[in-house]
Amino acid sequence: MCFYLFMILAVVGPARAANQWNYETVRNSGKFCPERDSCNFGRSSRGSLELDWKQRNCFCDQECSTYGDCCIDAKAFNADEQKENFNKFSCSELRQYGAVYMRTECLESWSLPNIRRACEDSTQNSDPVGSMPVTNKATGITYKNYYCAVCNHASSDVQFWKPRLECPTLQGYNSRFNNLTKSFLMDNLKFDKGQWGVEFDTIGVPVFHACYFDPFLPDVLEPKIRKCNSYSKTSSCPESYTENDTSELCESYTGLVFSDDQVFRNTHCAICNNV
Repeated sequence: MCFYLFMILAVVGPARAANQWNYETVRNSGKFCPERDSCNFGRSSRGSLELDWKQRNCFCDQECSTYGDCCIDAKAFNADEQKENFNKFSCSELRQYGAVYMRTECLESWSLPNIRRACEDSTQNSDPVGSMPVTNKATGITYKNYYCAVCNHASSDVQFWKPRLECPTLQGYNSRFNNLTKSFLMDNLKFDKGQWGVEFDTIGVPVFHACYFDPFLPDVLEPKIRKCNSYSKTSSCPESYTENDTSELCESYTGLVFSDDQVFRNTHCAICNNV
């Protein structure tokens, strides 16, 4: 059972110093759900070890320090790390795998503009391999493409995801005529006006069928990728908010709070946004 006291008190009890925060800090807010946002609920079960956003509102593993999604009572919780790392990753939606944490930007200090553009440009790349995600085998961090790994100084030990060709409009054609082969597609595949595709004649008129290279995750990398929650989250207090302790807490841990169509990073973000 989750406990939510929706009557917001005008004064939330004074927060402890960051190194003294624990789950009581959340409990004292009046909005808490220990089976989803604590690492110490039901210690006889393995519930707190779940890495599934359908079951949890924050995580308790060691990697939560890297991704900025630690519960406030996680062993790996460090307020400064959580504040810094929460926005380091994008939550990228992949058709085959759902939402996955990725680095999609270069370090601020990166000075080569051509590599930065290749990393951060959202348009489709003419290079199917170069546009595939890569995962660093040592850290487990996934990057949007190889160039993003380069400009984050993490390209020395990466494995590429595999490009898988998808041509949606050809599926119906092939189910009807059953005369398309892999060799035909590869021989006739071309990049034209920013789009991969295959052009062939069906009734005397050439038709261009758009194709896409979807990322395919190698089996060896599956344990390394980390799923994320793709909801847009409010993770800071309004500039006009004057309660510094609550503002600091809002930016320093994860424990998602849902209210109607809004999602807040944690209960203190909800409080300072009048929810």
